[in-house]
Amino acid sequence: MVTILQLAGLSDRDEVLLINTDQNGQKRFLEIDKVSPLLEPLNPRRFRHKKLLYGGVKNSTNVDIQLNLVYNSISDPDRCSRALERVQNAAKQNPFPFINHPDLIPNVRADRLYELTKGIDGVISPKCLRVTPRSLAELQETLRQNSLTVPFIVKEAGTDPESPNSFLLKEADAFHKLERFAFDGRAYYVTQFYDYRSPDSLYRKHRFFVMGNKILPGHLIVSTQWHIVDDRTAHKALGETLFDIEKEEKAFLKTYQKKRVPALLAIKEKIGLDFFAIDCHIDANGELLLFNIDCEAHYFERVKEHGYYNDKQIQRYNEAVESMILNKIKESDRQRHV
Repeated sequence: MVTILQLAGLSDRDEVLLINTDQNGQKRFLEIDKVSPLLEPLNPRRFRHKKLLYGGVKNSTNVDIQLNLVYNSISDPDRCSRALERVQNAAKQNPFPFINHPDLIPNVRADRLYELTKGIDGVISPKCLRVTPRSLAELQETLRQNSLTVPFIVKEAGTDPESPNSFLLKEADAFHKLERFAFDGRAYYVTQFYDYRSPDSLYRKHRFFVMGNKILPGHLIVSTQWHIVDDRTAHKALGETLFDIEKEEKAFLKTYQKKRVPALLAIKEKIGLDFFAIDCHIDANGELLLFNIDCEAHYFERVKEHGYYNDKQIQRYNEAVESMILNKIKESDRQRHV
């Protein structure tokens, strides 16, 4: 039996206080809503897992169960910075192998992702700055010094990824429109925008899942709008073309099932994490426009309409997760015996 501890964390903006131990100092293992379901499909006869929530009251977090592996699902270095810091400190004293080691999570920050991937062949990595301006004039000067010009996206760090506090600025003479943001020292990301429309004037966002040493196709979503969240919103304006578009989206899974994409492998090596999604656009020449890395993304999400993944595809994902876990444990055992 393999025992896995899953670490989760409260958002910095969450005002809930969690009592991590009972009156006797014993750890409470909790059933937590909205925690990554990565471990849920594992065979319960071979795997068992506990969830541990970091956040709230800063009391002892000693773990008194025998573990084989730790899965860190605290994956947003801005939204969960306090919980991530606590997990990083705990990991220094932890002898167990990690899926998504907490020290590597900052690599998914948009500015660090740009620095890590900007030199990869076949990848367009949009320039990104992390700024903490105190005024609109200060922001404008910072962008001038770093040669970042319109069009660009301004996004407040740590906001909900599904409904971010963000704005696409298209014209230089419209800079005043950024007054909508609070320039009080909080962090923002400013990212160069690429109009990635295909020749048919539609936007195509591709997702791939990295699961250990495997990279599997996640999904394709086609939309009339550049900001793509899910099928439900993306497909609204497609009209009579929707039938053919859905066929194209479904074919993506088969096209990339065994196709090797060197750029994806290079991104995986640079990031260093075990499990994450790569959101991007791939043009007709195979060049990849990188959007973001998402460690919370999962094929259980309702990003795609029900029926997009058949049972065989779900099985591929589940087997890849199982292989990732077992290979991580084997690797750790080999290192201990060297």
